[in-house]
Amino acid sequence: MNYSQAEAYLYNLRLYGTKLGLNNIAGLLDQLNNPQKSLFFVHIAGTNGKGSVCAILNAILRSAGLKTAVFTSPHLISLRERFVVNNKVISAKRFVSVLKKVKKASDELKKSNIIPTFFEVVTAMAIDYFAGQQVDVVILETGMGGSLDATNIVNSNISIITNVSLDHCRYLGNTVEKIAEDKAGIIKSNQIFFTGSTDPDILSIFKKICEHRKTKMIVSDEQKNLSVRKKTVGSVEFDYIDNNVCYKNLRTRLTAPYQLKNTALAVSAARMILNKKSVDSSNVENYIRNGLRNVSIKGRFQCICAKPPVILDAAHNIAGFTVLKQAVSDCFPNYKVCLMIGILKDKDYQSVCREISSFADEIVCVEPDSARKLPAFKLRQCFKNICAESVKISVSLNSMRTVKKFIEKNHAINDKKVLIVCGSFYLVGDFLRKMGLTRLKIADKESDYR
Repeated sequence: MNYSQAEAYLYNLRLYGTKLGLNNIAGLLDQLNNPQKSLFFVHIAGTNGKGSVCAILNAILRSAGLKTAVFTSPHLISLRERFVVNNKVISAKRFVSVLKKVKKASDELKKSNIIPTFFEVVTAMAIDYFAGQQVDVVILETGMGGSLDATNIVNSNISIITNVSLDHCRYLGNTVEKIAEDKAGIIKSNQIFFTGSTDPDILSIFKKICEHRKTKMIVSDEQKNLSVRKKTVGSVEFDYIDNNVCYKNLRTRLTAPYQLKNTALAVSAARMILNKKSVDSSNVENYIRNGLRNVSIKGRFQCICAKPPVILDAAHNIAGFTVLKQAVSDCFPNYKVCLMIGILKDKDYQSVCREISSFADEIVCVEPDSARKLPAFKLRQCFKNICAESVKISVSLNSMRTVKKFIEKNHAINDKKVLIVCGSFYLVGDFLRKMGLTRLKIADKESDYR
């Protein structure tokens, strides 16, 4: 089996769809001698911000010298991005060897008519790979929800829920409260739980569950924990305050306002993790300072061109677009906003259109590289039904060419215009791949993968 064959095998598993539940993953890991039992897990769920919190946490823990592993989804360019140890993506050769081992376990289960799904096999691969690498901490992001997500097979030492809003309603429930209850399934007994949510109703749900499971609950509140000192186009400088602790003049390149909330949550959790891993407490501030200074995240308010500014952001649900609007307003005041957007048809695209109808001066509808794409002409019609007549709405069948034309047209003039490329991980990942903004030497052949 080579990498292309390994990739094809995994993508073919999508035929079995999405099946929430822990029986299959439990069977897989049992066949692998339960590698999860040897690992220290930080388990992260939430509607938005999971990937950012993972990245910030990883940067801080790596700064402290810990050997870290990060499992995230979806990926932007290659499946191998989901398997990271000490900031290094798994090699194609190692990816194949790990898959062969998990495939053997999966084949055993098939004898009992148990057929693991794509995400279950990938999760088992990650856990087995990380155990073999003998990492100090595994930062594990849920795929969908919490209670019945395959990642919830682990007994985490720290659990984190970034926030809760409507998404994946078909699977998780059609109210925020139901979704909160599902995500709270990652909260383990007698451990420590962090959340960035400040919604009283959501916190009430979390509090009851934590009390029942004898778990300590810590609420991270950006308004109380962070005080912004200075903000520029390329960085934010702030103080972190928590009880008797005050770290002054911290700096990060994550300039979008919504990243401050993620940063506050990650710093709070990092302090606890470093304590649990017996890291020298006298150096914790420096580890946090260095980690924040070095962290960068692809596809989250990522600037790929400064003049004119072109921003990639993987916002794909209402909550994501709400904070994206705030970020654009904050970072590009008085700019004309051109929005290039491509959405999946299984998203609540009509609500998304209403949310951003007054956001842009111009909207270009495109199609993500996925069988689940919403046709660009259908998206354009949705916007036409909602937007004011002054908003220019068009369709582009070649998004890369449209971006290049925008840059060429606006590079030498002083008109304040910003282009935001958003709506889907597929769309953002495709841009990164086509623009060569990846260090991966072997790219996936398949694209409809997330």
